[in-house]
Amino acid sequence: MTALDEAGALLDGAEGRQEMAARLVHGLGLREVLELGVWRGDFAAAMLRACSGIETYWMLDPWRRLDGWNKPWNVSDSEFDEVFAAAMAATEFAGDRRRVLRGTTVEAIAEIPDGSLDFAYVDGDHTLRGITVDLLNVWPKLRDGSWLMGDDFSPTIWQHRAEFEPTMVFPWAVHFAEAVQCPILALPHQQFLIRKDLARPGFALRDPDGRYGPTDVLAQMPPPPGGRGWKARAKRLVRKAFG
Repeated sequence: MTALDEAGALLDGAEGRQEMAARLVHGLGLREVLELGVWRGDFAAAMLRACSGIETYWMLDPWRRLDGWNKPWNVSDSEFDEVFAAAMAATEFAGDRRRVLRGTTVEAIAEIPDGSLDFAYVDGDHTLRGITVDLLNVWPKLRDGSWLMGDDFSPTIWQHRAEFEPTMVFPWAVHFAEAVQCPILALPHQQFLIRKDLARPGFALRDPDGRYGPTDVLAQMPPPPGGRGWKARAKRLVRKAFG
């Protein structure tokens, strides 16, 4: 059994993403942790309470309105100030263990030493641009033998209403895992897990429940307006995404 298989067994039956992450961090004794995309700090607070062995918990988030980020959580700067205050209040009890980085991934990631992290949880910008920037910048910060887990591994790119940018965590995280030659495990609750194992390279997508289809995007996209049958196909895609 591989380390990824053992991790999957450890997470079996977990009721949500936070419980899965806590089981992994606590069960494997992981000490240096990054959460990228913190929002109000509920996940961070739960992790810090559940995992007393965490020595450093990096909290990286812009906590400000971003140009060109077409997602539902891109609220006003005044709302982000309230969200930031909530995150700080929620994790104040662990002030000696948390490290707060208020900035985008590109702006702030250099504060974390290369090869220092045991575990990174990525829940940031899920657009194609965002997941590309996040995974490429987080990977060097992880030591060999560490773990990369991520949220919103949605089987459909149409996670939100059609006026928002598609969510591209799936399939892009799969392509990323192939590029770095590491296996990726599809978990319940729309999560993914990659183990950074440089000594034993080898890519595979493990999807125990068979929830994920081909990684091509074309199958989920309507044809250009005016093309044959484009309206009917667009309606089918919307129904599939939003019920």
